Amino acid sequence: MRGTAERRVALLTLLCKRRRDIIRNLAFEFGVSDRTIRTDIEILSRAFPIYTVPGCGGGVFIMEGYQLGMKYLTDQEERCLKDVACGLDRDRREIVKGVIRKFSRREVGNPHGGLVSTPILGNIEKSSHSKNVDISLIKQEFSNQIL
Repeated sequence: MRGTAERRVALLTLLCKRRRDIIRNLAFEFGVSDRTIRTDIEILSRAFPIYTVPGCGGGVFIMEGYQLGMKYLTDQEERCLKDVACGLDRDRREIVKGVIRKFSRREVGNPHGGLVSTPILGNIEKSSHSKNVDISLIKQEFSNQIL
């Protein structure tokens, strides 16, 4: 039997492989209730680009292109690249803009419309107190998985 942090790391890894699934399938696969999976998704979505879409064709999704261990630009790095891009010719400026879009931790689009916020892992502690979640365990398990 897995602990909560281990299950959440496994859930995140699974979503990165499958890209989408439904709550009921995930609950069955992990041997927990739908409510437990919903809570796991809620907690993980605070640090990772995971979102849900209701209704037919809906489910649990992870942002297209996201991979475990992917690094994002800091705000300072993003500003610097934008400044540098201003001095480039049009083609190179478009390449730099593409790099910024790919590695920005700002709002990213999802294929179902709307925006998905992708906060960095370090900011998750601020919002987790209401759920009595030990985020340090998830961070530790996540770090162990990608090393």
